[in-house]
Formats: sequence, C-alpha cells, structure tokens
Amino acid sequence: TSFLAERMAGPEASRGWVDEWLGILVAVPTRMRLFGRRLQVYLAAYVIYSKYKWAERRAERLEDEEAVRMLWQRTHKECASIAAWHARSLLGLWCKLAQFMSSRADVVPDEWIAALSGLQDAAPARPYWEVARTIEEELEVGSVSEAFSELSREPMASASIAQVHEARVRATGERIALKVQHRGVASLIEQDLENAAYLVEYVARERPEWDFKPIVEEWCAETRRELDFELEARNTEEIAGYLAAAAAEKSEEATSAAYPRAPRVVRVAVGTGGRPRYVVRPTRRLLPLEFIDGVKPTEAAEVAEMR
Repeated sequence: TSFLAERMAGPEASRGWVDEWLGILVAVPTRMRLFGRRLQVYLAAYVIYSKYKWAERRAERLEDEEAVRMLWQRTHKECASIAAWHARSLLGLWCKLAQFMSSRADVVPDEWIAALSGLQDAAPARPYWEVARTIEEELEVGSVSEAFSELSREPMASASIAQVHEARVRATGERIALKVQHRGVASLIEQDLENAAYLVEYVARERPEWDFKPIVEEWCAETRRELDFELEARNTEEIAGYLAAAAAEKSEEATSAAYPRAPRVVRVAVGTGGRPRYVVRPTRRLLPLEFIDGVKPTEAAEVAEMR
C-alpha cells in the first residue's frame, strides 16, 4: 500500500523510495563481505588454536625429547603456513600483522618467521581507476591531469594500507612519490582490529602464558594512526627537522650523504592573494613526497655500496 501511495504521489516521492532501496542494496554486499571476513578470521584462529592444543596433549604422552621437538616443529610449520595463507587472502590488517610478526624473532618461533617473511612484499596493487578516483576526491579536482602531468599506471610498491606511484606535478614539473591509501581499507582494518582484540583476549584468558595483549594493543593504536596521512606528513616534517639539526652540528668536512634525511612533504599552491589553493597537498588518504632514489635497508650489499 505504501509503495502504491508513493508511486501515485508523483516522481519526486518515488525517487526518494528508490534511492533508499538502492542504498540498502549497495550496502548488502559490503555487509556480507565483512561478515565473511570475520567468519574466515575466526575459523582460521580456531583451526590454529586446536592444532596447538592437540600438539600439547600429544607432547605430554611422548617421552623422547627429540620426538617432542619434532612434533612442535611440525606444528609450528603447519600453523604458520595456515596463518600465512589467510593473511595473504585477507590482506589489510592481517597482512600487516603477519609482516609485524615476521620481524619479531624474539617472541615468534623460527617456523613462523620463515612462513610470514614472504608477506613483506605480498600485497597486490589496486587498479589504476581506484587510485585515480581517490586522488580526484582528496584533491577535489575533476581529473588527475589537473594536478599531475604524469602518473604511473603501475605502482612502485604496494603494501597493506597504501601503494606508491611516481607522479609529476603539473604546476612545477617536480617528480614526486605519491602515496595513495587503498579505498575502503579503513573500514576493513577497523573491523580487523576488533577481531584481533577479541582473539588476543580469548587466548590470554585461556592461556595466561600466551598473553600478548600489551604488544597487540600498542600495535593496534599505531595502526589506526597510520591511516591518517596528514598526521604522517606532520611527523615526517618533524623528523626531517631533527635530522637536519643533527647534521648541522656535525663537522662541515663531512659530506651531507653521511647523514640520513627524511623526504620533503610536497605542497604546491596556485593562485594569488591571501588564500592560495593547494593543488597538491597531503590529505587523510594522500601523501605527496619528494622522490628520492634509494634501496631497502635489508639489501645489505647495496647499502654498503652507498656508504
């Protein structure tokens, strides 16, 4: 009855009804995706926890120390393989958590380090159209070409939260590294943080000796801050100031290459008057930085050659 009444009321009334239902239909896939993601997380956690519980009971019945060692080695390897597969599938926070764990050899078994270290560069790149849309929304331009004369279609690197493209500022011609946040990653990570907190709380309650709550709580707080690229821009400039001051205190005979420095945050304004418009600037999902050629810290030979 209400449907007919709205239809009879004219196109303006029916348009509101249509828009409302279209909004609901669009939201359904997102909710189902988040539900499926939560289900996958809990299923993976249950499988891994069950395997460790079984191994613990089995180890109590074994008398040979070598057999116990081999049992735990197999269990660690199998569970780490399961965790790595799900982290690669889920991406977002879980890929980031796996990367973090792979760097904590002080608390994580060697088998886990071996399995998770392969995720350091495992995040797939998002398509170009997503990147372009984010840039247009953040810089409030009708087209990417209004801000950049060049923008690489393929990223130089892609991680769990963002990817980096090479670009050239149209107004100045400067070559920059443009960090673009993945679309929708903030909502996924927020749900993942809730899941992670619940799982860590459950494990700590069941096994107090496996209480990693302080580590995970600190890491989760930092992850939320990493989603704000305006904050990252301010931190980058603050660190750059400290590094520049430290270098200035050193001997003038030393070359500037001997001291580290942070890339410059790029801000480009156009127009005259008291309120110029910034066509390139850091935003919550966008971080333009000075382009600096370099190598990864893990590439020891290349780092030694640069010295």
